[in-house]
Amino acid sequence: MGLITHKTEVFEKKWFSGDSPKNAKKASAQIGAGTNGTVTVKYDKVGTEGNDFTVIAENGDGVDVSLSAALDGNDIIVTLGTTPVVEEASATAQIGEGEEGTIDIEVDLAGEAGNGYSIIVEDGDGNNQALAAAEDEGLITVTLGTNESGDPSDTKNIASLVATAISTVSGITATATGDGSGVITSFEEVVQFSGGADADEGGDPDDTKNRASLVASEISKLSGFTATASGNGTTAIEAMLEEKEFEGGQFATPAKCACAIQIIDTIYMTSRGGDKYDEELWYEATPALITED
Repeated sequence: MGLITHKTEVFEKKWFSGDSPKNAKKASAQIGAGTNGTVTVKYDKVGTEGNDFTVIAENGDGVDVSLSAALDGNDIIVTLGTTPVVEEASATAQIGEGEEGTIDIEVDLAGEAGNGYSIIVEDGDGNNQALAAAEDEGLITVTLGTNESGDPSDTKNIASLVATAISTVSGITATATGDGSGVITSFEEVVQFSGGADADEGGDPDDTKNRASLVASEISKLSGFTATASGNGTTAIEAMLEEKEFEGGQFATPAKCACAIQIIDTIYMTSRGGDKYDEELWYEATPALITED
């Protein structure tokens, strides 16, 4: 740090009012909690002025409200986003390919629970096996029909017939596209149903909209403030019962030149002069760490 006592003016009496010399700091406040859900808001200027600000997060009022932040006097008000209206929908899946060989599959009962279904198509085992479909704990398994040689049968496994077999599963309806003449073949990876949704009137806090990283971004749009989210910022910010006050803002203890002063068992020193806006002016050390040439 270049702190060599024989080149430094050493003072025996304080010339400042505080307990010790200080570096300038920016006022800040934190909202949220956790490794990925804490937002630190800093006032961009050093000094005590920033200590007059507060920040609070409030739930938005209404349906599908967007996340936003606004400065009202000295108060930063974060309005949290809310959920939209959701119409109930049935979960669906699709297998096959082509205009004549695609099968659209739908859960008869609308709702998010339908997303628990999945489907796979497997080759039949043995000669002259019939096409079949069965469901076990949400997994629909289609077993393709075979010919006299034990190979998948192009005749038995056309899309229209496979759709009919799938539709024998309780609560499931399948429809082949076109004339359904395309041949369905086996595949290895399970196809998961998706798109099922329960009806929702909306207006609740939306965790996706209110992630800490997004809240920090909104606050940083305000002139004079910078906000950062901890970790990956994926945890949602929740509404607060009371505002958080900014704190810690202070001016530095100015120094006209490199100097040092010992207060009790700590030596405070600078390697240069600096004004009250300096954030890296003063350093601390114990007498045992200071050597004289």
